[in-house]
Amino acid sequence: MKRTVAPYATATITVTDAANIANSETVVLTDNAGTSTTFTAVTGTPANNLQFQVGGSLTNDQVADNLATAINSVAGYDAPNPAANVVSITRKVTGGSNLTITSSDAVRLTDVDFTVSATDRYYVEIFDADALLDCSVVGGAASSVDMSHLEGDTVKVIRDGIVEPDQVVGISPFTVTFATAASTSHEVGLNFTPEVKTLPVEPNLPSGSIKGFKKRIFEVNAELFETQSLTIDNKLIAFRQFGANVFGSAVPEYTGIKTLHGLLGYTYDGQITIGQEVPLKMTLLGIDYKVSVGQ
Repeated sequence: MKRTVAPYATATITVTDAANIANSETVVLTDNAGTSTTFTAVTGTPANNLQFQVGGSLTNDQVADNLATAINSVAGYDAPNPAANVVSITRKVTGGSNLTITSSDAVRLTDVDFTVSATDRYYVEIFDADALLDCSVVGGAASSVDMSHLEGDTVKVIRDGIVEPDQVVGISPFTVTFATAASTSHEVGLNFTPEVKTLPVEPNLPSGSIKGFKKRIFEVNAELFETQSLTIDNKLIAFRQFGANVFGSAVPEYTGIKTLHGLLGYTYDGQITIGQEVPLKMTLLGIDYKVSVGQ
């Protein structure tokens, strides 16, 4: 499978001649919304997170480390500790519109502005009948999971059978942290929505074909096996029962027949659509239904 990894904008600052970087020189980062953050060089001890120390006996590499530390203190940016005198900055939001970087000393704090480039990656996927999500990572007790193969994507989180709010996989370290630590199981991956649609109803009647007649399916009986989530014609079927601590536990698996009454509306086809709203277990063994035919 080919996947195009969501592009993040990156920029660099190269530090040279560190001993002569003047006090109060600045590096300004402007984000997609037009909000600017200014990092200021100081020759003494920094008074806040937006200052970085320069001058004295500090080397180019050390000043680069100090600048990276300052940038990492601001939400939305990532600047790994540089191994040399070049600070690589990544905007932790996809897209590169309106992003800029400006240095007041283009000689000693040389900036290369933000650029965006998507990356294609290829994966071999193995079908797993027990998986509820695509490209998923499945495990047991845990508080977080590494989702580096889905960088920048919105993922579903199923923890102990409970569907948590969607999350976006950020850049390194690509960690998705659960709202509550999983005690028995977890699965994180891409959502997909199954849909099954019956053929147009055509009963064998003594009077002949009913093609061209309007029809209304007014009752559906769905035979299920260990199912937790189901919709019939976009109507959610209930699986929970009233009681204490209902919403803090997994949806119980149901085996048997669920009946939906009160379906309204006439159509010429008389079809039934089966689907889901959340990625939980669903095994549909069969359906029967009652239909009304009009002129």
